[in-house]
Amino acid sequence: MKELFLIRHAEAHTPLGLPDFDRSLTPRGLAQAQALGRTQAQPLSAVEAIYASAAMRTMQTAQVVAQAAGLWAEVKPEEFLYLAHAKAIAQWLGTLPDDLNGLLIVGHNPTMYDLASSMGVALNGFPKCGLVAIRFNAKRWADIGPKRSVAQHISFTP
Repeated sequence: MKELFLIRHAEAHTPLGLPDFDRSLTPRGLAQAQALGRTQAQPLSAVEAIYASAAMRTMQTAQVVAQAAGLWAEVKPEEFLYLAHAKAIAQWLGTLPDDLNGLLIVGHNPTMYDLASSMGVALNGFPKCGLVAIRFNAKRWADIGPKRSVAQHISFTP
């Protein structure tokens, strides 16, 4: 079984003049990420690796969620996740080592929505600090997809 966890970054500041890549979480965003980690610690316990867009707000979201959920995996920044399209991420997933079974990706919209949808999850949007977890009946990451999806878990924090 492969488990893919997708989180859209929490609420971020939008100050004038600051590059989008450097935007940090607001106090509300930090609280959202802490709440998500605490309330979803059980499903997230299957996470063995964490990749986040290298943008500040996604890295902060990933680190706060991981700490609040008690995850041991180190958050790895992945530059390409910042502007990647869902199709590129799906192809990248296929290159991951098959001994890895639980993966968390923290990214941006519309990419997280598009990726979840491409994996067979029916969503009406993907709010900030939302979590979608998908379990696949597959032994290899190259084999995951909507036809292999056997379970889904969705948590959208208010």
